[in-house]
Amino acid sequence: MEYLFRKYAYETKDGIVRFWIGPVPIIFLCRPRSVKVVLESHTLLWKPPEYTLLEPIWGSGLITSSGPKWHQRRRMLTPAFHFTILQSYLDVFNSQAKTMVNILDEFADGNETIDLLPYLRRFSMDTISETAMGVSVNAQKGENHDFYMAITRIFELLFKNLRYPWLWAKPIWYMLGYGFEFDRHVNVVRKLVTKVIAKRTMEFESLERKPTFEELSIGGKKKLAFLDLLLSMQKEHKLTDADIAEEVGTFLVAGYDTVSSSIGFVLFLLGHKQHIQDKVYEELYEIFGESDRAITVDDLRQMKYLNQCMKESIRMYPTVVMIGRRITEDTIIGKIVLCFFLLNKELKFFQS
Repeated sequence: MEYLFRKYAYETKDGIVRFWIGPVPIIFLCRPRSVKVVLESHTLLWKPPEYTLLEPIWGSGLITSSGPKWHQRRRMLTPAFHFTILQSYLDVFNSQAKTMVNILDEFADGNETIDLLPYLRRFSMDTISETAMGVSVNAQKGENHDFYMAITRIFELLFKNLRYPWLWAKPIWYMLGYGFEFDRHVNVVRKLVTKVIAKRTMEFESLERKPTFEELSIGGKKKLAFLDLLLSMQKEHKLTDADIAEEVGTFLVAGYDTVSSSIGFVLFLLGHKQHIQDKVYEELYEIFGESDRAITVDDLRQMKYLNQCMKESIRMYPTVVMIGRRITEDTIIGKIVLCFFLLNKELKFFQS
């Protein structure tokens, strides 16, 4: 499929490819100038029907919502990803990374080939759950295995559904058993998320004076979580418990897969390019030497070459290869899918 997209997308001036899924036409925009028009639009904010598959997991959170609701949620949540807030998660990143390194250390001196992805997934789950909800599920230590397997299986079923269009029909999806299994795993995730939110809400409500978002973001708490920020916004933005669950679930489930996949692709590419791996090692050795101390913000700023490698890996192997938009007003294009996978591979800009 990628070959066909490359062939036809770059043969046309505007990089537009159309194909049909049954009676539904889908238009792919693959050139920056074409994509720019849609991304800068303040009205083309509606998601296509394919996004409804994600609603059992995320409800109508930031990923699946459209129009005014998406715009309002986007404006509300953007401050929660300010650099100063992300900086407060550094202790979590260090702690969970050290746990993973200690686990992998037993394989370091052997000749055994191992699959890193399960380890990266457990690391990602522990990191995301602690930053999103303020609790670690300790997946790296073998705890909450049902929760780990539920999220893992949810993504496997999602990819199966996206790959085989006939599974989009609900009767077939459930007749083959996939729908019931999918719902079962979603309930496992929802149960834990709801339990954590209820506990955190009780703790928040028990405070004599509720801290504002600004006070939390400045660093008043030792272990700040995304959930804490949402609770501090609840009254101002009139958020229900269901609204908070939507966004926490979105952050948790979406972050789990994207983080583990992105790290996996970086390691895959470094493993195939020894000379680049050597440069990364040299850069890190200049910063840390023989020390095993925790990473600081200043250290991150010095990792310029590693940062370039990570960005190049994401360009070549993005975890989200496309996003969709549904047109709701008169337009020449009936339906648009934004294809990052091809946008980042135009030979005019990227020779490799």
